[in-house]
Amino acid sequence: MKTVFVRLDTLQKLKCFVADCSVMPVELEVAAGEHSANAKSLLGLMTLPLSGPLELRFQADSVTQKKLMKILEPYRIPSAPK
Repeated sequence: MKTVFVRLDTLQKLKCFVADCSVMPVELEVAAGEHSANAKSLLGLMTLPLSGPLELRFQADSVTQKKLMKILEPYRIPSAPK
């Protein structure tokens, strides 16, 4: 399972993130601590605390992973939060 960290601190960014994730043919899960939601669900993501970094988890083949990483670039944060 691949994990990247994202920041979704504005409503506009959140809506764009959901739209971008929705076109991907893999399951994407966003987690904040013990809580998680489907990355393709705006309502689900709005139940998470969005003020801090979030963990995005997924499994994908190398081609899909490469496409996904490009789509996620505007939301990614460089390293794991401390």
